[in-house]
Amino acid sequence: MLESLLFLVALVPVVVAWPDGAPCVHAAFESMNPLEAVEHQGGLQLSTPPYEIAVDQKCYWRNQPIGLTLQGHNESIWFKGFVIQPFKWNNDQLGERFGQLVRLDDNGSWQQQCFRYQVSATHSHDEKKKHIKMWWKVDDEVDTVQFVATVVKHQTQFWVKSVRSRPLPPCRLNRDGFPNYQAPVPQIPPQVKQFKMETFKVFDSIGAQALEQSLPQQQQFQQPQSPASTTPHMSRIIPVADGFQRGSSGDAQVTAAPTTQATFTQQPTFQQTFRPIPARPRQRIVAQQPQSPFNRQNVFISRRRGQSNSFAAQRQNVFQQPQPAFGGGQCADRDPQGRCSQWRQFCASPSHQQYLTAFCARTCGLCRRH
Repeated sequence: MLESLLFLVALVPVVVAWPDGAPCVHAAFESMNPLEAVEHQGGLQLSTPPYEIAVDQKCYWRNQPIGLTLQGHNESIWFKGFVIQPFKWNNDQLGERFGQLVRLDDNGSWQQQCFRYQVSATHSHDEKKKHIKMWWKVDDEVDTVQFVATVVKHQTQFWVKSVRSRPLPPCRLNRDGFPNYQAPVPQIPPQVKQFKMETFKVFDSIGAQALEQSLPQQQQFQQPQSPASTTPHMSRIIPVADGFQRGSSGDAQVTAAPTTQATFTQQPTFQQTFRPIPARPRQRIVAQQPQSPFNRQNVFISRRRGQSNSFAAQRQNVFQQPQPAFGGGQCADRDPQGRCSQWRQFCASPSHQQYLTAFCARTCGLCRRH
């Protein structure tokens, strides 16, 4: 699985090939060189490019957009891809990028390579184009600007930073510009990193050989000679993992690793029986009603002389007053054992004071001393 994924990663540039513009990566942004991708190998052109960058004015003013057009020398010349960047110019020496490229029409054939900087424009599709127009502006009037472009006609034919406009100075310094300017002869660009190509060779040696054999013979004088490197070959940097071995060419080859089949042993299984937990008995709580502090008794009063028979025969319900709680100087509870402890919470209640003094004097601490 690992070697398959790495092989697909190595083939991605060959399949995709930047059809929707140069990517916003540091190497491609700085070099403006399609050789950063594997599929463009052998396409560098050192001849005079058949393209130009026409500017609308001879100089520029601060914060006033200037139109520039990338086009061929005639209407029969077309291109598919490009990258344009504005540089500070000083006698054909390019400095840093400055200003910003802006869009003032509805042309969707170009886009910002990196939206954060807005100093590099590229194509947005790989259809044939004959001219592309955009605008540039800056908020100061100090440096002379020159627009530099890399133009790609097709996969194996492109010019790297060889298409240049005439320099535009600030109008407050030079309003005539440089009408007799001649662009320099195309030069060999700096060598790009060959990481993708080396990776392609490691994981697809046959495809890499076919790609190298398909390159035109003119690549020998168009491409710069590779400088002596102090680092070992890429195929020797990548470690050989398990399942790989080195061939005679130094490339990694996949070998099938021996596999052992484990014997299946069935493990004993234990089945648990479900046993319901018996329900715990619920405690029943019965609230006890407090009894009346006085015992209600039926008392019959004998008839006295001078009273009517109805009064003597009448049955009355009266409360019998309790006996004093102190007899012989002793302080004791007259209620049954354990009952006074239930009345302890009412010891300070005025409504129960009389009953508790008579029957629970010791428990409530209501003993009187004579």
